[in-house]
Formats: sequence, C-alpha cells, structure tokens
Amino acid sequence: MNKLHEAYEDMFRRYGPIFAETTPGGAAVVSIAERAALEAVLRNSNKRPYRPPTEIVQVYRKSRPDRYATTGLVNEQGDNWVHLRRHLTSEITSPQTMQGFLPQLNCICDDFIHLLNSCRRPDGAVYGFEQLTNRMGLECKYYMTLS
Repeated sequence: MNKLHEAYEDMFRRYGPIFAETTPGGAAVVSIAERAALEAVLRNSNKRPYRPPTEIVQVYRKSRPDRYATTGLVNEQGDNWVHLRRHLTSEITSPQTMQGFLPQLNCICDDFIHLLNSCRRPDGAVYGFEQLTNRMGLECKYYMTLS
C-alpha cells in the first residue's frame, strides 16, 4: 500500500481525469485529478451523494440506539442524509447566521496576519506556519461554536 499514489497516477493516465471504481460493497467511488474536472463534478452532483461512511462510528452508533437516533450526518446516505442535512445545517449555514460571525472572524484573521508578520524570518518564511494556522482554525471554530 505504500505505492498507492503510483497506482492512481497509472489509472489517471489510462482512464483520464475522472474515473469511478466500484467498492466490494457496490458503491461507486469517483477519483478526480484536475481542477476543471472537479468543478464539473461539483456543478452536476447528485442531491443525494454517496460518501463512504466511517465504519467504526457507524457500528458504534447503531449499537447504541439509546443514545443515537441515526448514524449521524457524516455517515448517513440517501434520503436520511438529505433529511438530516436540511434540518441540521439550514440555520447554521444561512447567510444571516454567517454575516453575524464575519466581524469577529475578520478580527481573528487580522490578528493572524499580524502574528504571521511577527514570526516571519528575514528570508520571508514563517517558522511553524502549520501550527499557527491550526491554532487560528481552532480559534475560529471555538468562536463560532461558543458565541
């Protein structure tokens, strides 16, 4: 399995920038190699997409019906996924909700830019960039979750 990237390079050469594989369970998994192809797929995507579930979470949630009514938005498929998505995400993804978060998120991003500038080395590189971006992402998530 350490040469999986080479296998995919070969499949993209043989089949083109978009191809589908069928899993042992019968689900189609689409692989995309080019930005334009991804854009075409996203513009024409199904209202009920199939995303392979996280099996361990799915098994656990099914084993605990006293705690979980479903396997969760990430693991559900088809009509159950559409129902959960419509009821769980409509308010949090509405333009009005997002507009309420923007002023503080802009402040967080401004602070982040100042932090990057203060951490910049003479050659222009920022030491610990990945860690800094992870911290900024956490701050944004916590703000949106807790406010």
